[in-house]
Amino acid sequence: MSGFIDLSKQMATIEELERQLNLKQLQINRLLTITQAINSNVSSSGLFDMYSSFLSWEMGVDRMALFFKKGNEWSCTASSGLEKIPAASSLKTQLETFTRLANLDGVDHPFFQQFDVVVPVRHKDTALAYAFIGGFSEDEDMYNKVQ
Repeated sequence: MSGFIDLSKQMATIEELERQLNLKQLQINRLLTITQAINSNVSSSGLFDMYSSFLSWEMGVDRMALFFKKGNEWSCTASSGLEKIPAASSLKTQLETFTRLANLDGVDHPFFQQFDVVVPVRHKDTALAYAFIGGFSEDEDMYNKVQ
């Protein structure tokens, strides 16, 4: 009987690995689609929509805000799962404090408290964009999921 239990556990492990592999394949395919869209000069609003869709559908993200810098001005170019987004100009000082992928536990600003992780997009020392991601379930390893 213990052989049957061991076999059952192994089958469950294989099924879980297959599920994870299929999810990764979907994610890779979507990233390829986004890359091809960039190479085809799809508009920035089209790319932001694709990114938002990727995070919500393939990554299971409930809340997202993407701040993009155009010239010297920041704006929220894509978002999902949020009721109200403050003016980007009021967040400028706080935005520029984020220099690397970070967990947002303990951040004081109420807007940022809605999120779990910030992903800065930088070129050398210049911030180009910030993706704020939140709504992961408690049992998910959010850091590894967005890394």
